[in-house]
Amino acid sequence: MLRGVFEHQLEQLQEQLLVMSSQVEGNLVMTAVALQQCDLPRSESLIAADEQINAAYIRIEETCLSLIATQQPRARDLRLITAVMTIAGELERINDYAKGIAKINLQLGYMPRLTAVADLCIMAEKACTMLTESINAFLSRDAVQAYAVYAHDAEIDALYARLQQELLSAILADIQQIIQANKLMWAAHNLERAGDRIGNICERVIYLVTGELVELPTAVNLT
Repeated sequence: MLRGVFEHQLEQLQEQLLVMSSQVEGNLVMTAVALQQCDLPRSESLIAADEQINAAYIRIEETCLSLIATQQPRARDLRLITAVMTIAGELERINDYAKGIAKINLQLGYMPRLTAVADLCIMAEKACTMLTESINAFLSRDAVQAYAVYAHDAEIDALYARLQQELLSAILADIQQIIQANKLMWAAHNLERAGDRIGNICERVIYLVTGELVELPTAVNLT
């Protein structure tokens, strides 16, 4: 009976994580679209919504710590609880990056956007897809899928490098674009870091499934 109650608590914990992940995924794409469309009200909403993500993270962390303290989890259960807590922390940081882009949008105001912002939206879409697939790998306990998800981070890195070149070219063509180009560079940096955070989620999925802590660049090269 007690084991059944504990397993139900673990299921509820994973459901909380899934809800949090879904919210962060939506925010990640929405913040880039808002930037491209000069949608300042949407950016303001995204900044305000960050409090909900922070609260969700705190609830998950508190639940995880309570389960560890009161339920004396087995080794596999403990890996699951710590995985949820770690992934929730990564999601909170990813949403901070989305909030940072929203703030950049407000700073730029209604200034016409450089064409390079289109690549920034593509970066956001790829990061969102990676995040969705990394959470799917967690739910299905699929280490192979986690490796495959991480491999897509190279696409985000390539887009980041291309966008840097586009913004540099824009500055060379018109020095007055330097302020916007610099801010868009920071927005792209946030998305590049979001990809790295998703890589951390993949590492945690692999640990949950295999019990081994890996650094994915090394692990991917060996497979």
